[in-house]
Amino acid sequence: MLKSRLEHDLDISYITGIDRILNTFADKLLSILSKYDRIKDRRLIFECISLTVTKERTEQGYRSIE
Repeated sequence: MLKSRLEHDLDISYITGIDRILNTFADKLLSILSKYDRIKDRRLIFECISLTVTKERTEQGYRSIE
């Protein structure tokens, strides 16, 4: 399910030209998650990614206003 979601986001990035997600990031994420079997570990990884993406998008928004 995650792989299909990442492929969908990659397609959107390619079509729009907006880097919503990078191919190298998707590959690395799938590689890392395949090493963790526990749901608790995967949730922690997703939470860290979510915070990182939110912070980056917020900073990009502030830069575009300036």
